[in-house]
Amino acid sequence: MIYIIANRLSAQSVEVRKSQLILNDLTVNMFSEGFCTELFRPQPLYSLGATLSIFSSLSETSMMKLASNSIQKLFDLMRMSVKRQLQSLAHPLEIIEWTLNHVEGVQQFVPQQTQPTLIQLRERLLALHRTLNVGDYHWIRRALLNFTAGFRVKVSLFLNNRLQDTEGMFLYPPPSYLVPLPSCEAPGTVRRYSDGKVVETTTVPHRDASLRYPPHVAPGTWDCTQRKCRVTSAGVNVFAHGDDVLRMQSQEIVPGKAHVTAEEQAKEATRGYELEMNYLSQLAGKRHPSAHEKIHLTLFEEESNGTKPSPRRQRS
Repeated sequence: MIYIIANRLSAQSVEVRKSQLILNDLTVNMFSEGFCTELFRPQPLYSLGATLSIFSSLSETSMMKLASNSIQKLFDLMRMSVKRQLQSLAHPLEIIEWTLNHVEGVQQFVPQQTQPTLIQLRERLLALHRTLNVGDYHWIRRALLNFTAGFRVKVSLFLNNRLQDTEGMFLYPPPSYLVPLPSCEAPGTVRRYSDGKVVETTTVPHRDASLRYPPHVAPGTWDCTQRKCRVTSAGVNVFAHGDDVLRMQSQEIVPGKAHVTAEEQAKEATRGYELEMNYLSQLAGKRHPSAHEKIHLTLFEEESNGTKPSPRRQRS
């Protein structure tokens, strides 16, 4: 969310002071003590509607003004970006690398007075990481994959970089390295055992048989919390490639329950269980903006001229 908003503030030439106020308000609320305490509390995964409500509340905590339609599209874009990055991870432990990359990336956009908040968040993440094992990360990844399953939106940034096809399916390059763990080997080796000993070793052709460990991480020395040892770039700012990343954004191509309708949001708001589960949404909107002035931020080109995107743009 911070990456996308920062991109649009820059694209619309919003003055530096106002941009900093918006980013500061968003991060102060997003990483506040109460919000993070609730976020780190063990609990079931939030529903789609509850998650959208959280981001909607966060967007109202600054001097930035977004249309409801813009918030929905922002949420769809964030969801697709998370899905893309999540599916690119080769090992469950890369989830902590992905998360730390994101936190450190956000630090580049926030004022100096907000930095301690992000530093504290990083320490909480590392403390939680020390209580988890590979199996825990596997189940986290599984839950997140299920959360994003069956949802496809064309993203112009991915299409232009050939990371997505015209049907909205992601395209991935072949793997370039092995996970730097002693238990991970390149595929293609077949061993036959007898009495617990290897008696025969053969090889079969495989396209990934030539894969090697990353040159900067020796097998058995991988510490996924250290920047110098990281093997994934997931979590870095992919929206820093140009000012028109969102202006060219296309529409959803798969019908169904991908979008959260106003009716669905209203139904969730009336459920006692969802009200309790959506406590994060209440915490997100607890703080008031640091300025009373509102900046109307246009995320998508069709919102600025009141027209729908042309067929060519829909295919971009």
